[in-house]
Amino acid sequence: IEDERVLESYIPPLTLQILLENAIKHNIISKTNPLITKIFIEGDFLHIENNLQLKKGSGEGTKIGLSNIKSRYKILFDKEIIITSDDHSFVVKLPIIYKYVESFTD
Repeated sequence: IEDERVLESYIPPLTLQILLENAIKHNIISKTNPLITKIFIEGDFLHIENNLQLKKGSGEGTKIGLSNIKSRYKILFDKEIIITSDDHSFVVKLPIIYKYVESFTD
């Protein structure tokens, strides 16, 4: 990520770890079917995207990880995350909280 503004921004602790663990947990990963994860900034959102190769029987999961991330953003910053998926990819868009614009005490 080349955008220097990210050095002056926040995301709740463990957010990226939870999203990457979810991608690993729910998808088939092999030499012939690698899990491809992209993390990039677009506008005021940090995008975490992975290809979908769902494991059989993994189903929808409990969504506790995503629910926790949603709650943290709402409680800490009064912001909403955006979750989208289609047959090929799963994307979570996290609002970037810039230190010079917003603070935890507002």
